[in-house]
Amino acid sequence: MPFSARFALMLVSAGLYGLSFPPYGSAAVAWFALVPLLLALPGLGVSAALFLSWLSGLVMAYAITDFLPDAVANYYAQGPVFGMVLFVASVSVMCCLSHMLFAVWYRWPRRSTGPWSPFVVGAAWVVAEFIRGDLEGNPWGTMGYTQARVLPLVQLAEWTGVYGVSFLIVVSNAALAEVVSAVARRSRPTRELRTVAAVAVLGMAIFGWGWVRLGQVEAERGGDVPIAVVQGNLDLGARWHSDLYGRNLKEYLLQTRAAAEDDPPAIVFWPENAMTFFVEDEPLYQASIAQVLYEPGMQLVAGGPSKVSGGPRVRNSAFLLDPSGRVAARYDKRVLLPFAEYYPAWLGIFLNRDFDGVREFTPGTARLPLPTVAGEATVVTCNEALFPRTVSERVAEGSGFLVSLANDGWLGVHKYSDRVLDMVALRSIEHRRYMVRASSSGGSAIIAPSGRILAKAAPFEAEVLRSEIRSRDQATPYGRAGDLFVALCALLLLAVSARAAFGARPISA
Repeated sequence: MPFSARFALMLVSAGLYGLSFPPYGSAAVAWFALVPLLLALPGLGVSAALFLSWLSGLVMAYAITDFLPDAVANYYAQGPVFGMVLFVASVSVMCCLSHMLFAVWYRWPRRSTGPWSPFVVGAAWVVAEFIRGDLEGNPWGTMGYTQARVLPLVQLAEWTGVYGVSFLIVVSNAALAEVVSAVARRSRPTRELRTVAAVAVLGMAIFGWGWVRLGQVEAERGGDVPIAVVQGNLDLGARWHSDLYGRNLKEYLLQTRAAAEDDPPAIVFWPENAMTFFVEDEPLYQASIAQVLYEPGMQLVAGGPSKVSGGPRVRNSAFLLDPSGRVAARYDKRVLLPFAEYYPAWLGIFLNRDFDGVREFTPGTARLPLPTVAGEATVVTCNEALFPRTVSERVAEGSGFLVSLANDGWLGVHKYSDRVLDMVALRSIEHRRYMVRASSSGGSAIIAPSGRILAKAAPFEAEVLRSEIRSRDQATPYGRAGDLFVALCALLLLAVSARAAFGARPISA
């Protein structure tokens, strides 16, 4: 096959990959999106495979996050060229390396072939996704998230995390690719069609089990606590300045008072950075908050900065305020967002931020969950909610429900919010916890332990969400075992690769 044809196949696959994700695509596309890429890789030399897979990873990343270059340029108050250069550089490091690793293995002439080969390919893809998300720090584009709205199927995440869903999708892609390859060689694809049938049976069995499990989870009732989420649509962007100190408090107070007029919730949630002041040092601001909390007896969970003693350092925090407006507990964000909350010194010169003399945040240390009236609240701020292992570690520290505070307005598009919402919904399923997501300008939602969205705010609208949640303390199989499924995939991949490398005949029919 000429390289031009392989290049075209790569572009088709990248386009289909992008169409697998919302808001414009369909979850069904994911089940064959990788077929063109899997047809393009075999037979390539190492250098050509590395180049094609790097470019494929870059195009795939752009297909699902095409808004990022402009958003980055806006974040740093720079031109579009700056945004695109930083996008390409960061994606090359945080996405393409694992993609290239998978491609080199997949085009390896001695890798296993035969009826079980698609399952090995699925294992290899899962390992690459784990490396990209957990080690490279880029969880975007994980295949399992394409199915977040197919609730019966993603109940599997209770056992395997999102990676089990990815595995099933990639196995399907690999099996279909083998059928197409056999037809192209003009051989009868009898064995390959049997593998496709086996994969289909497996998928239907998992879907059927998930349908039953979904009903079981949603049938659980009792102990509900009324809550409200205030989406203020009052974004401050990325450029925190001292002249913004205290901005937006009045609007959040008015929306909170309105939410408490008829049927006061037990807890109100404000987004990340809703409080643009050091609430622990501001008794007057605390008194203002108490005026809307005290009479109904509500608690408030809200994001804002906190000072670090011993120097000019600031943390990105979430506060629990009691009805008197006093800070009862605090969580400090631990996993900071690269290129935004921290960055190399040379890049910092482009960031137009100066809040109380500080240009970047300091990561927090371990803290207990927030002790709310609804139970222990595990807070995962912004990007922390996108990492399965990070959330698992927090749940293990004690958790009754999950809280995700975010400031998404600076991105300027609702596609980001849609995709993040799908990602955090998987966290609810993985740990069977309610998820309360409070976003500044879109993506606010209340999600049930089944992954079903109970309430959702429209993007870039001021809105108050109401629903009920309850604390849950049962540990799921995924919560107990963590990414054991990924470890098993790695062991399978190593065993099969070692068998081929040391001279054993590859597995065949």
